[in-house]
Amino acid sequence: MRFRASGATCKVILSGGDPQHHGQAEADIYAPYVINEGVDPADLTRENKSLDTYQNARNVADIVGHAHDNGLIVVTSAYHMRRSLAAFHAFGYDPQPYVSDVRHNHMTVIPRFRSFENSEVAMHELVGMVRFRVWRWLNLY
Repeated sequence: MRFRASGATCKVILSGGDPQHHGQAEADIYAPYVINEGVDPADLTRENKSLDTYQNARNVADIVGHAHDNGLIVVTSAYHMRRSLAAFHAFGYDPQPYVSDVRHNHMTVIPRFRSFENSEVAMHELVGMVRFRVWRWLNLY
């Protein structure tokens, strides 16, 4: 990888537990993919206990600690980025966002199933962001 050739150090933290009870943590599912893309297993940390976005940020903050540089990057879906960044900001981090995918809607006369899926995802994120802000206001987060 290019950062190795430059002499830079790069650590990758995969964060995600098993919130939907599939039997395997998200971090453990994605680990083989990033290793296959060239990440050295010695540079990979799996945070596989978190069950929501806030816990992702909290547990990553515990791993990174206060001695971090400004090179923290958060990779997630475009629709989930705002809530992810808000969670990291709650712990004093200002990561660079990197979008992994974008959902597109197209105007049609007849509703499409994909549009219903996108609406459900958008509503989930809206409710999640409201919950995050309310819980922060109540000092629960």
